[in-house]
Amino acid sequence: VKFSKNIDNIPQITCVYIRPEVTVKTGDNDGTPKLNWTSVKNAEKYEVYRSASGKAGTFERIYTTKYRVYTDTLAKSGKTYYYKVRAVSGAGLKGDFSKMVNVKYSK
Repeated sequence: VKFSKNIDNIPQITCVYIRPEVTVKTGDNDGTPKLNWTSVKNAEKYEVYRSASGKAGTFERIYTTKYRVYTDTLAKSGKTYYYKVRAVSGAGLKGDFSKMVNVKYSK
């Protein structure tokens, strides 16, 4: 966490987390997208975002977890999905998004 003051001299809190590094692959038996990511120090939970196009403004939060894995059981076969993950502190401060990763789900 970094403390600073804005132009009106009001204290501001900025969350300075290292972005998680995300990998995605399809499941061994069913092809379901499975994400794993690196831990972020002091993160209490992680938010997983998904998009069907990968374009800015199209990502929606689909899952929040304290673990570093997610299996997208709502994905539909034949579609490509784009994912990003970010860390969240116990105080609710949100870190930067990971780099976007994508996978095509096929059964």
